[in-house]
Amino acid sequence: MTARIVVDRGRCIGSGQCALILPDVFDADDEGLVTVIGDVAAAGVADLRHAVRLCPARALTLDEHG
Repeated sequence: MTARIVVDRGRCIGSGQCALILPDVFDADDEGLVTVIGDVAAAGVADLRHAVRLCPARALTLDEHG
């Protein structure tokens, strides 16, 4: 399955929950906002869903159809 993460940086509050769950996929940029740094496809779909659910600002969306 091909999955892709859509990041709404306008909603991101920089809580870092996504980076705690998947530090190989997410990080914070110089502004403290989420950025995708790794291979989303290599991450497990369950972990991606978990990161999306934990985002307090709802800044992440998982498109499981890529």
